[in-house]
Amino acid sequence: MTTTNQYSRALDEIYAHRRSFAYEAGVVQASLTMARFPKSRREASAGQVVRMRAIARGDAAGIRSYERMNARSLSRCLAVAAIDGAGRDGWLGESAIGFSSDSSSPAPQELFSRAVEAVLALRRAAAYEIPILSAPTEFASFPKSRLSIVGEQISRLTSSAQGHTAVAYAGVFTTYLDRAMAAAGANTTFTRAEFEASIE
Repeated sequence: MTTTNQYSRALDEIYAHRRSFAYEAGVVQASLTMARFPKSRREASAGQVVRMRAIARGDAAGIRSYERMNARSLSRCLAVAAIDGAGRDGWLGESAIGFSSDSSSPAPQELFSRAVEAVLALRRAAAYEIPILSAPTEFASFPKSRLSIVGEQISRLTSSAQGHTAVAYAGVFTTYLDRAMAAAGANTTFTRAEFEASIE
């Protein structure tokens, strides 16, 4: 597979991640409306909604918020998602996510590398959010009606962290994903030109 095609694959995964974060932000927001949601976890979960919607919009600050995370915490989160090479260094090589280079491709290598970096950052972000999602469920006051919903969120984000975002959200209607993107203030489409314009 040429780098051009793999560049397209990377962009597709970036878009899938953005839509997934928008959708999960809406699910967390719905949980927060429940009166029995643990008070001590409201601030953390509200912050999660903000982060997820920032990623859905493609805000650079949204991704940077994860780059400031503690390396040990990141390793734990990646381990929870059952990802090999859970340390930060394990994410730096293109081979770690199934993309390889082809210098004969007309796609600029720099653009391809930046797309790969974005994919890696989004997978890290998905892994990081998993324990934050599960923390409220450890409280006796957490609404039992939401337990299975959070379990499904964790399953989807785990798959996303492992590089299977499109599969994880295949069962979610496109209209729901589009509504979630709109609620996050994000475009419902994503193009190569948009990604390249966002590169600093």
